Amino acid sequence: MECHKSNICSLCSSCLSRRYTQTRADFDEILLRHAEKVGVKVFEETRAFSIKFVNDNPKGRPLAVKWQNVIDRNVSGTISFEYLVDATGREGIMAQKYLKHRKVNMSLRNVACWGYWKGAGVYGVGTSRENAPWFEAHTGMFFSVTCVNLINNIYIEFPQKNLVATGSFLCTTG
Repeated sequence: MECHKSNICSLCSSCLSRRYTQTRADFDEILLRHAEKVGVKVFEETRAFSIKFVNDNPKGRPLAVKWQNVIDRNVSGTISFEYLVDATGREGIMAQKYLKHRKVNMSLRNVACWGYWKGAGVYGVGTSRENAPWFEAHTGMFFSVTCVNLINNIYIEFPQKNLVATGSFLCTTG
């Protein structure tokens, strides 16, 4: 049975069997360990700082990456490969340093605050929106997802221009 109660899944019984929510750190760990099991060479606490290309042409095929351990800077090396997946995050070594084609999408210039909270409870118990809070307005959005061990991932996001316009943002706990 499909869930058609809303465009945000309300976690009805047909959806609960497909739901798996973890903290970001736990999910990253699951992905990383799975990659290792299927043969990916994983470097942790390591920074890629330069890429070697065929004919030294950054629009050509990448051949190798120079890396350095961020904890012990005396540990470094070069690794060659068949394929490169740039997982350098916001730094985006390929897009920023070599291809120089990263463009800022103004609609994504948002400010976000999030964190994990214990004891926040489950939203809307006994309603069609149980455990599916999502509040949205022109000024931003808020949601909370209950993860394992009743830890909630609470997230608020709003356009950067709203912060610049008011000059402040207030978060309180209590």
